[in-house]
Amino acid sequence: MQLQPLGTSSSDQTVEQVFDWLTSLAGMGVGALAGIILASIATAILKLVAKREPLTKLILKRATRSFFFAMLILGAYLGWKYTTSGLEIAASTGIGRFSQGLLIVVILAVTFLITRICYVIEDVAVKANRENPSRSRSKMLTQAQVIRRLLQAVVVVVGISSAILTFPSAQVAMSSMLASAGVASIVATLAAQSTLANVFAGVQMALSDALRVGDKVQVPGLDGKKELGTVEEITLTYVVLNLYDERRMIVPSTHFTQQKFENWTRKHTQQVGMVELYLDYSAPIDSIRAQVDLLLSGTELWDGRSASVDVSDMSDDCQTVRISVSAADSNDLWVLRCYLREQLIQWLVKEVPWALVSRRIQPQEVRYLSRDRSDEEVHRLARKLVGENNPQKG
Repeated sequence: MQLQPLGTSSSDQTVEQVFDWLTSLAGMGVGALAGIILASIATAILKLVAKREPLTKLILKRATRSFFFAMLILGAYLGWKYTTSGLEIAASTGIGRFSQGLLIVVILAVTFLITRICYVIEDVAVKANRENPSRSRSKMLTQAQVIRRLLQAVVVVVGISSAILTFPSAQVAMSSMLASAGVASIVATLAAQSTLANVFAGVQMALSDALRVGDKVQVPGLDGKKELGTVEEITLTYVVLNLYDERRMIVPSTHFTQQKFENWTRKHTQQVGMVELYLDYSAPIDSIRAQVDLLLSGTELWDGRSASVDVSDMSDDCQTVRISVSAADSNDLWVLRCYLREQLIQWLVKEVPWALVSRRIQPQEVRYLSRDRSDEEVHRLARKLVGENNPQKG
């Protein structure tokens, strides 16, 4: 018998169709209930196992809800198929479309469940890195992130393709595409060249260990100036950098495989930084060295590896005193440099203010000579008088 939409002319057929509909829906309900019961039993068993197996606990944390949903949909679909197995269902009817739609939901639910389970790969690496942070653990975390995303991309593509292939017309189109696979592959490769390049770059970074999650790198910013950030996430196509002011910079993966960049923590996190002071030539260098040693001994920011005070340059009105110190990482180094600069300025102002750069104005002694002009005045008046007395002589 063929299960058709309601509304036929015969009342007997209408009653029979209603009965078949109710039977099919009841089968769906029973199947959904059975799926929930099986999911509950499986979850209870996994919880017992999770007490001794940490991996099982991570799986339950990621996939419990999606597992229940997938079992619910799968049970409903199996119940529907069981109750309609003896009926002829036309694909072009509403009943056929409902059956196909239910199958698509099952495929998508299973796809979503598998993508959730893929997160366990990254969770294992995160847990290991949190318990025992090290460079090798960071490398494992980076590779786990890339592998997780790659697997999820494959699962999603396969799931969507499977859902599309449930349509008969899509199966015909797929057959035609496979027949002309050479031309189609060339067109697809050209269209996705940029995306594929970023994907391959992301995989290359993970496998070559050139960049890890947690590394501090310096790359050109939007305005051309260098930006220092911490690698927060490495995807298949881009890298997320967490900048010092909590901004996020998105950098394409190809930048790290095709252009130069600075990795401040490639081998280790220890760094050396400098504080420069511009002081007068009368500044007491030995006293400054002693004060720097005193400040470093009183802070935990200095790792004790190196410290020096040197006169590195000079100009017309001052000398450059460079203080070089080391720290465990770039964050500690930044705070240590600011600390030394603040404390030394306060000490200089309080103890040796003459060591600060100041402009000197040194007046020169000037002598003003008073000139006696009386003789000149006498001669001038005499000549004038002679000229008035002898007008013809002029």
